[in-house]
Formats: sequence, C-alpha cells, structure tokens
Amino acid sequence: MTRPSAERHGGRLVLVADDEPSLRRSLSLMLASAGFSTVEAHDGVQAVELVKARADIQVALIDASMPGMGGVEAARKILDLRRDLPIVMMSGYTHEPLVGVETITKPFEPDSLLEILRSLTSSVE
Repeated sequence: MTRPSAERHGGRLVLVADDEPSLRRSLSLMLASAGFSTVEAHDGVQAVELVKARADIQVALIDASMPGMGGVEAARKILDLRRDLPIVMMSGYTHEPLVGVETITKPFEPDSLLEILRSLTSSVE
C-alpha cells in the first residue's frame, strides 16, 4: 500500500517492512506526516519483491526479526539488487551489523528515525 504525502521531502518513497501490521501502519502514518511517501511490506520476501518492482523506492526501513525471511536476509538480498539503496534496520536485539546498513534500536524516538531518513534521502537528491 502506498500512502501519499506532502512534498517537503520531494516525495521520497520509503519501504516500510515489518510483520506487525499496527507498527507498520504507525510508521507509515508518522512518515507521511513528516512528508515521506511509503510502501509497505509484511515480510522480507515482499520487501525484496517490492524493491525489484519499484525503482522509485529511495530508502528501506526493515524490521530485523520477521518470520520467514527476516530483515537481515532481506537486506542482503536487497543490497545484491541495489547496492546504492540506503537501508535502515530496526532491531530490539543485538545482531551483527551489515556493511552499508544503518541500525536503529527499538524502541526509538520518532525524531531519531526521521533524522536518519532525512540524512539518507538528502544524500540521494
């Protein structure tokens, strides 16, 4: 599902991948209110498929722990497809960092996430 947003960030499209529907929706609404557009994935497989299908995705926000294909495996596959796509991994656990992947620890403040996304999307302009 793609959610429209204001143009404050040039319509930057963020992939939001999380298996928890309420968290996924909350993140998408928060990002939309900050001027981002979003597309949602309910697991790692769908996240990878969306990146394959949508060249307009400019940053991926992925939960590290999802059933099936988790966020770490999805991030690796996404980086194989698009090495230049910024990825932010959300995690409540310690895991081995991936090269080229930002990590934000849950729970996090919305402003912390927005700061990371703004930094990553401003470098894409």
